[in-house]
Amino acid sequence: ETPNLMALINYAHELGLAASMWTVPESMGELWCASMRESLDALIIDYDLSDCRAVVQEETGLLYMNVWDMEGESAATWYRSDATAESYALTGTDLPSVVRTGLGDGLYGASLEFDSSPMSLYDADNDPDDGYLVAVVAQLTDLDLSYGEVQGILNKSDSGGFALELVGDLGSPTLRFGVHVDGSYRYATRGTSDLNEQDGYLIVGAYDGDGKVRMWVDNSDSGVDESGSYEDGVTQNDAPMVLGADPEGTSSTRYPFTGRIQMAMVQKWRDH
Repeated sequence: ETPNLMALINYAHELGLAASMWTVPESMGELWCASMRESLDALIIDYDLSDCRAVVQEETGLLYMNVWDMEGESAATWYRSDATAESYALTGTDLPSVVRTGLGDGLYGASLEFDSSPMSLYDADNDPDDGYLVAVVAQLTDLDLSYGEVQGILNKSDSGGFALELVGDLGSPTLRFGVHVDGSYRYATRGTSDLNEQDGYLIVGAYDGDGKVRMWVDNSDSGVDESGSYEDGVTQNDAPMVLGADPEGTSSTRYPFTGRIQMAMVQKWRDH
């Protein structure tokens, strides 16, 4: 639960050091093993070792992008379900810009700054009976939303899929992670009154097809209102995953995000 955790991990890696995290708890330990598997060299765990190893090695990846060490300004590297690197060109209009920050900032290294500038990726569906694990590292640089205003952080939510987004509320906005299950979106929600526009937050949302929709901020679920319990898989759709907005059909977007994103990950997520 260390603040700006990813900044410390990135700094360690820049120095040529390995980085580990402790202690993964017994309860929901599979979530931390999965969500941190691409970022760390070692995990110290109270969770079952063989189960953690299985989750780390499981071929569930749909998206992984971490731009902290990107070179140049013209393209961001990301990965689909296999280990083949994809290149997303950042040249042209209405695309995120590259920002670089040092020690003392909420993010360390490069990040992508979004301002009505989404990145539309590809149609990455879950397995029919299961759900999604979604994680981002982001700075929420606009927490002054009008009532009902929506900003999509990482979404695939067009009558299906998932949504990680900010929603304007009375006072501070609400951060929510939702999945489309049994005909409607089901959400885990959290107020943002204790969050700020300077820190870099690790935000994780998960639903496995059998249970509640859950969410964590900096590896803590304090203040999170989880959904009820459901037993259906997330509704599949034809919308692409969109970083920095919400998809509208297969080619348009809405609800642009204002802020910085450094890491984004999506995995197929089953009951463990």
